[in-house]
Amino acid sequence: MMKKVLLTVLAALAVVSTGCHSGNSAKPTKPAGPNIAKLVQAATAAQVKQKSVHMAVTTMVSTASQTTHADLDADFIMKPLQMRGTSQVTGQTQPKPVELYYDAKHSYLKVGDHWIDASKSMTAMANPAGFAGQLRGDQIKAIPQSALKQAKLKRTKTTDTVTMGFTGKHAKAIWTQGQQAQSGSDSQLKQTSIKKLHYQLVIDRASQLPQQYQLRITVKRQGQTIDELITITYTKWGKITITTPDLK
Repeated sequence: MMKKVLLTVLAALAVVSTGCHSGNSAKPTKPAGPNIAKLVQAATAAQVKQKSVHMAVTTMVSTASQTTHADLDADFIMKPLQMRGTSQVTGQTQPKPVELYYDAKHSYLKVGDHWIDASKSMTAMANPAGFAGQLRGDQIKAIPQSALKQAKLKRTKTTDTVTMGFTGKHAKAIWTQGQQAQSGSDSQLKQTSIKKLHYQLVIDRASQLPQQYQLRITVKRQGQTIDELITITYTKWGKITITTPDLK
C-alpha cells in the first residue's frame, strides 16, 4: 500500500503545466513594463545553473466525491540526481509520512528500520526523467509565448509574480501546446476536456530564481470533473547536501 501511495506523490512531480490570462493595461504616456517572457526565461536559466534545492510539493485533487492531498517534502541534488525526503497522502489510507530516497538508478521506501527497493513499481508509474525535468524547470519552459504575452505581472521590492488564466477552448489550446512541447500523449489529450487553467510563478528578483510555482487545472474526463492544484515551493537553492541512507 505504501508503494502505491508513494507513486501518487511521485507522479505529481511529473505533471507538466502551461499557462494563462489577460495582459496588463498601461497608459500610453508611461514606459512599457518589464518583458514578462524574458523574466521567466531568466528564471529557468538561473534554475538550470543550480546544484541543489529543497522542494515542498503539495498536490490537491478534488472530484465530486473525494478530495485527496499528497505532500512531498524533499531535498534534491541535481547531478548525480538524488532525492531524500518524506511523503504523505491524506484522503486515502496513509496516516503517517513515508520516508523515501531516490537516485538516478533506484527508488527506496523506508519500512520500519529497513529500506525497501521499490524501483520497478515506481518506474512503471513515474518516469525518473520527471524529477530531472522539474529541476530544470521544463514545465516552465513549455509555456507557449502566446500565453506569456497575455500574462499579468505584480512587482514588489523582492519578488516578481507572473499569473495567467484561461478557460474553455483557449485553455485547451494553451495546454495542448505545452503538452506537445513536452512530448505529451495525443490520445490522452483527446480524451480530456480542459475547463480552466491557471498558472502562477513567483520569482526572487535578486537571484532570479523561482520561489514558488503553482498550477490549477480543471478538466472533465469520462464524464467526471477533476480539479487539481499543485504548489511547489523552492528554498535553499545551492545549499543542500544529502546523506545516502544505509540501504543494506
